[in-house]
Parts: sequence; C-alpha cells; structure tokens
Amino acid sequence: RIEIGKGVVGERERLNHVCFSGDGEWLLFTANLGGVTAEPVGLANQFQPYGDLFVVRLDGSGLRRLTCNAYENGTPTWHNGDLLLASD
Repeated sequence: RIEIGKGVVGERERLNHVCFSGDGEWLLFTANLGGVTAEPVGLANQFQPYGDLFVVRLDGSGLRRLTCNAYENGTPTWHNGDLLLASD
C-alpha cells in the first residue's frame, strides 16, 4: 500500500507507472494529485492513467511535483540514477 500525504481527508488518488530509483530511495509515479486534467469540465477528476509526474522518498517525505500541465506525460523511468521523461 502506498499512501501519500499523512492526514489527507477525502478521495484517494491512484498512483500509476510506479518506478523505484536504483538506490531505492525514491519512488517515481504518475498521478492526478493536482486535479489538472485534459478532460472537459463536465468530466472533472476522471481517472487518467498518466497525469502529472511526481517523486517522493520511500518514507513519504519530499513529495515533489515534476510536471504541471493538462497533457499526458508518458511513462517515466530511471536510468543510471537519472530521471528519464518519455514524451509522446
């Protein structure tokens, strides 16, 4: 089970494309935590498997949003300790 943000009340978000860093310190994932989507207003907060990119330490600290847009950001990965972002 992966939980982001202690004490957060409300609907839980799905984390997708989860990828551990090579050193095991960080978790990279896509999610719709920011509520930004490419869907029309009438379909607000629909599940989107790509969403924005985030990283967080395995202890739950250091949550950082890497992208902030309404586009699908592909499936990110780690390579030799560096973050690779795939774009379509």
